[in-house]
Amino acid sequence: MGSRYLYQGTADQLASDITDRRFFVEMQRRFSQIFGRPVDSEEVESWRNSIPTVVERLTSAELGGVQVLLEMSTPITDIRMDMVLVGSRPGDGRMSVVVVENKQWSMVAPHSDSELVRLGNTRTGPLRVHRPTKSGDIARSCSTSSRCCAMRTCSA
Repeated sequence: MGSRYLYQGTADQLASDITDRRFFVEMQRRFSQIFGRPVDSEEVESWRNSIPTVVERLTSAELGGVQVLLEMSTPITDIRMDMVLVGSRPGDGRMSVVVVENKQWSMVAPHSDSELVRLGNTRTGPLRVHRPTKSGDIARSCSTSSRCCAMRTCSA
């Protein structure tokens, strides 16, 4: 079984690569090759909106060396993760993995008494919002011009 992701590189490399207008065409080609079907136009639009936003956040936080895997599928199942970020934690150097699920929401915030999130005045699920633990930190929400993501970090 080969690797099942559309792209792998550092955040700095991805920041450069997404400026090439052929980048998303290549992503579509790889999607068809790996998953055996064409990608939906809505998903391509989501990539165009979300990937640059997350990459900009990583590079502006001086995390350009973080490895980024796009549209990585899990072993055994057909579940895909929008972005998987792999790097080392500042301070102790332990491996850290962050799974990012991009959403096209204008605002998202954790619901105080559950693992659901609030979208404006509504609740949705089963998107899980993971609370900080000793094993890692978490970004529970982001709100940037119509692009949001949910992230969880796990330490090895």
